[in-house]
Order: sequence, then C-alpha cells, then structure tokens
Amino acid sequence: MKRTGISPFPARRHLGSPINASLAPQSTCTTWGRRLLDGRVDDMIVSGGENVYPGPVAAAITSHPDVADAVLRPVPDGEFGQRLLATVEVRTDRTLIEASLREWLRHRLTRAELPRDIVIATTLPRSATGKPTREG
Repeated sequence: MKRTGISPFPARRHLGSPINASLAPQSTCTTWGRRLLDGRVDDMIVSGGENVYPGPVAAAITSHPDVADAVLRPVPDGEFGQRLLATVEVRTDRTLIEASLREWLRHRLTRAELPRDIVIATTLPRSATGKPTREG
C-alpha cells in the first residue's frame, strides 16, 4: 500500500485550510478527526475573559422541568464586559420564580455562563416560523 501522507480523516486533512481554520474557535476536533460545533461565532460573547456560547446555556435552562423555551441575548456588564440576559417561557401549567431557576442553574453552569438577568414570561415573541426572537 502506497502512503501518500494524506490523512483518511477529512477534518484532519483540511485542518490547515483557511475555511476550516475559521471554524477552530467555535468547534473542537475529536480524536477521530470529527468536528463538534460549539456554536456560531457571531453568537459567542466574551464574559470575564471566557468565551460563552448561548446554545449550551439555553440547553441547560430548557432542561428545567418548568421551562418551555428560552431566548438569550448579550447585555453590557461593567465587571465582565458582557453577560447574558435570559428570557424564559414557563410551561402553561407550571409556575417558576427567578430565584429558584437561578439556584437550579448554579450547579449546571459556570459563573461566566450564568445569566446576569432572568426574565420570566408566559410567552416569548416568535417569528412567522414559530422560532423565538431576541427582540423585546
């Protein structure tokens, strides 16, 4: 078998190309050469020197049994530069208060990921396709 020096794993083979180099900050490469996306670069914020992606934070919030959906957006913060503001939609037959959700999240998120403000809402504003919007 002739060795060409080219990795059979596409992610490793093209890792040095400019296109894949731009993926590096928001993705990680597994030992098998597969790329796992952490989030979109334009959604990432830097909070206290740490990169924070809203996707995993929203996943942690929506895993709470009383939460139907959540929208995160960046807000300026004097101490950390930027923090997240979470608007949380509560399930129709449930009740939820900010303090209990914050305590529940404290064990699941880092200090940089924990939203500075949590707004509890009965419904979130949605686009024509039904996706929650960040406005409001």
